[in-house]
Formats: sequence, structure tokens, C-alpha cells
Amino acid sequence: MSSYQEKLKDPRWQKKRLEIFQRDNWKCTECGDDQSTLHVHHEEYSSSDPWDTPNDKLKTLCETCHSKKGLKINQIEMFLEKIGVTFVIAASWEHEGDKERYLISISDL
Repeated sequence: MSSYQEKLKDPRWQKKRLEIFQRDNWKCTECGDDQSTLHVHHEEYSSSDPWDTPNDKLKTLCETCHSKKGLKINQIEMFLEKIGVTFVIAASWEHEGDKERYLISISDL
């Protein structure tokens, strides 16, 4: 089985990420930055292969906005580990106007 990092080098993912960048006009969908390094953010993971994620669950983010999303999930993971909970987290994001809501499902192993 390939690691997730290896899967991100797969031509199927590379093609998909270029489609998402083009769809989003090569700029961050959060802040509009078109000068920084861009990433394709999974709003939810529907499969183990990143290229199988539906396009409507992917969006272009600049490096700064993408880091903020990851930081929030990492903080939750660190808290759960600190209190001794074994877990699997599935996260997705919803937007209502200028507000963002994180939907997090935590499952015991």
C-alpha cells in the first residue's frame, strides 16, 4: 500500500489538482491570494485515494489558509491524545457567509 505522500505524486492526483487550480482561477478561495504557493484542500476524505474525491469537496487554498485548517485539526488530535482517547477523526467544513463551521466525527478504535 502506498503512503499518502506517495499518492500525492501519482499522475491521477497531479491531473486532478491542476483541474481544481484551473477551476478556482489559480487563487486561494479563502483570501484571494494568487502569489503564494497553492494547495488543493480536501474538505472531506471520501476514499483512501485523493484523486477519487469529488471536485466539489476540493478547493484551492494558499499555504497560509491551508496551514490554518490543519492547525485546528492538529489541536483537536493533541487534546484527545492528552486525555488518552484512541480515535479516528473525519472532518469537513461548511461555510455560511463569512462563518466557517467544522464538522468533526470522532470514533473510538
